[in-house]
Amino acid sequence: MKRLWILVAVLLFCTMLGGCFEVDDSWKPVYSGKSTTTDWFNGADMTTSISSATNTAGGTAASSSSTTTDMSTQTETMTETTPHSTTKTTVTTTTTTTTTRKSSTTKTSTTTKPATTTTKPQGGTTEKTEIRAAWVSYIELNTLFSQNPTPQTAKAAIRNLLGGLKSKNINTVYWIMRANSDAYYKSAYYPANQYAKPLIDAGFDPLTYIVETAHSYGLELHAWVNPYRIGRVESNARNDEYFYYDSKYFYIPTSSTVQTLILNGVRELVQNYDIDGIHFDDYFYPADCAAENKKADFETGSPAAGQSWGDWRRAAVSSLVRAVYAVCHGREGCAFGISPSHSIEKNRDRYFADVETWLSTAGYLDYMCPQVYFGLEHSSAAFDKTVDIWRNLDRHKSVKLLFGLGVYKAGLKVDTYAGNAKDEWIKSGSVLKREVEYLRRCADVDGLALYSFSYLTPTVAVANNADYNLDKAKEEINNLLSIL
Repeated sequence: MKRLWILVAVLLFCTMLGGCFEVDDSWKPVYSGKSTTTDWFNGADMTTSISSATNTAGGTAASSSSTTTDMSTQTETMTETTPHSTTKTTVTTTTTTTTTRKSSTTKTSTTTKPATTTTKPQGGTTEKTEIRAAWVSYIELNTLFSQNPTPQTAKAAIRNLLGGLKSKNINTVYWIMRANSDAYYKSAYYPANQYAKPLIDAGFDPLTYIVETAHSYGLELHAWVNPYRIGRVESNARNDEYFYYDSKYFYIPTSSTVQTLILNGVRELVQNYDIDGIHFDDYFYPADCAAENKKADFETGSPAAGQSWGDWRRAAVSSLVRAVYAVCHGREGCAFGISPSHSIEKNRDRYFADVETWLSTAGYLDYMCPQVYFGLEHSSAAFDKTVDIWRNLDRHKSVKLLFGLGVYKAGLKVDTYAGNAKDEWIKSGSVLKREVEYLRRCADVDGLALYSFSYLTPTVAVANNADYNLDKAKEEINNLLSIL
């Protein structure tokens, strides 16, 4: 009997002890918070709490979570006309496991022309960190600074923006820092952007605070730069080596003076700020400004013997790309990536961007992110088919491959250039979700980027836009967020 009582006592003790232990779920980022404002940029009345037990020095990736809470909404609808240039868009992202902040820019072990696909595990640990990026465009940033013209309010808006992205499992941000030969930071080479200037004059450097805040949330921050575009304000030009085309000014890519200017601008970003990378988009030569085998009116130099005009221009752009890569790799932990047009031929023949060489040869890029802003039923550039074209190109093992998704099309009533699929975004509320799922079945794809962040809040971004169906936009975004 005494032994029986001892056994009972031991069992009771173990039961009580077991109640003190729970399954360790510290790898999963937890968001709990409340929003008392409907303004993405105004954090004055917003209280949020973001915790991630593994955010040591900032974790790059966040694991998948079924909880997707909007931290705020944006008070102003901004409409651009084309992505990354004069267009407005939004973004949101994805799922995976947590690692340290620099991981999304480390070298990948993928081999060239990977052909097989596997299903990405959902939950738990994975062999590689999925890059889940969001773009913050210059129109969005102009709005943020114009609505928050003092350092105190700008800081609150920046915290809200980045905290909102973190809550949606974004781990990388491509934040515009030079859009039209003007700077959103304190630059020795470029004039301050008109909306950032009051902040800089008050002694507040936005980029310093943006980087610090991003890292505090475990986000990578890549400074997005348009190298050649000057825009509509001619006085932003820093030298005389530029031309006018399609109502905008552009630097001449073959000019050594221009290349020196751009490299100086990149160098000050890399050396003066703890950014995780430099990011270019698809702006090189403006489309169709020069013929392949003919001198353009603005050109002063000429090709070498046996070199075509097109090859001469492509060589000039590639020279800049390689030089920017070298500047970035002059500091540990700083990557360089480019987000080109979806069309390889358009890049080569109209933008004079030799993306195939950059992708297949070491020393140009750390990652490439083609902009595939199309639905799955698009007549001439269906998302999955376009992705596969890029996947089948020769790729050096040091270059990561991810793809840009057009979140700004969620709820769009008519996708004008989609051929027979003009109504895809209004018929289906799961296009973006299925596109993410497709990418995750491709073992050779390293992630995705969403253009752009503000459309993650359709109740504000498209609520008053007759081109969109708000209910369908909300359905599309909710379905996307459910798997991020």
